[in-house]
Amino acid sequence: VAVFGARVTMETGLFGRLDGCDVIALRSEETNLVSDIYVRVVEEAKASPEDYEQLRSLAHSVIEREKVDAIVLAGTDLAFVFNEHNTDFPHLDGARVHIQAIMDALAGSES
Repeated sequence: VAVFGARVTMETGLFGRLDGCDVIALRSEETNLVSDIYVRVVEEAKASPEDYEQLRSLAHSVIEREKVDAIVLAGTDLAFVFNEHNTDFPHLDGARVHIQAIMDALAGSES
């Protein structure tokens, strides 16, 4: 997998918590791009169409070049960029995982 999120999250492979997965590091300029967009999205609580297209294009490029199985959308603020209807590449959405865990806890179930 490759990780999109805050710089520290990307540079540490989700803080080393992806046991059993090979985490491919992005190129320096790619890390900078994702980090810059991520910080802007956090600060503005929204994403522009350009932010979406840059990250979407990068995801497709990384998947093709590195032959990764998926992009881990590790920053919950990436929910301002991607949703289940506009994400056209293999991915794991951290925001959806967190929301499901919260809903399961509220419902008293465990997954």
